[in-house]
Amino acid sequence: MLLYLMLVASIIGIFLATSLLIMLPHAVIFISHKTSWNLYFKGNIVIVMISIFIQTSLTFVIDVVILLANEIPTYSTEATIFKLIYDEVRIAQTAFNSVIRLGVWILVLERVYSTKYRKTYEQRKNTLVSILCVYLWFHNRTLRIQEKGKLLKLSEKFQISLNITSIKLAIPLVVGFAMLNFVFNVILDFVPNQIFDRQIVLVWNYTSLAASHLFFVLLVCYELNNFQGKSYIFLKVWSLMRRKSYTVVDVLPSTDIRLKDLKIINSFGKVVTTNADQTSYFTIFNASWK
Repeated sequence: MLLYLMLVASIIGIFLATSLLIMLPHAVIFISHKTSWNLYFKGNIVIVMISIFIQTSLTFVIDVVILLANEIPTYSTEATIFKLIYDEVRIAQTAFNSVIRLGVWILVLERVYSTKYRKTYEQRKNTLVSILCVYLWFHNRTLRIQEKGKLLKLSEKFQISLNITSIKLAIPLVVGFAMLNFVFNVILDFVPNQIFDRQIVLVWNYTSLAASHLFFVLLVCYELNNFQGKSYIFLKVWSLMRRKSYTVVDVLPSTDIRLKDLKIINSFGKVVTTNADQTSYFTIFNASWK
């Protein structure tokens, strides 16, 4: 039974890890070109994603080794190559789990700072987690509702909207990471080894984390408007850089060519408004972050 659970966890882990390894580089590229996001937030989330990529690669190696050896190599009495790879990769996997935890803390603390100093955060150069994330999201939503009718600086309006979106993105990563580690730590500490082998519990732990990370990456891609249920998130990374514009001209009888209308089309085929007043601009801008 334990061998069956181990093999099932390894197969699921390989599938999830493969999906993550394919999607993570594209998500990082999309984030790096998201000009409306604050540079600090972009940097922090990219660091977290790179750490997830490395940990996912290690998870993939662990699962492949288990399938090839048809056992947990660390229990082998012989000094095989599988045993050596498994033991070393497991140590590295634990280390990068701590790196992700630190990255999540930095991500949340940066959002705390940006919420407190939302009026001047754009000019500043100096640079419980699950509950804190939910509180920050709610607090920023309240700020936007309360200050909707006030005349605010563009930087403050932008920062509140960015905080709501970024915290909403961070909540699945933070809550999933914290809860999964808590559950599996309880199992490791209080469930006897005769019921659940420690190494099998670790395999399921990292498989669950891979599922949580995959959901987070999918959510990021969705928020970036680059995931529409189609395969072009994998095939058309270059499309994010494309910016098309064209002019409509009217040819008069005198052969005098005039500029009649100027339309700017973004990479998703939508017309960008160029003649809106400030009220209309803030209405459209705030709606885009919901």
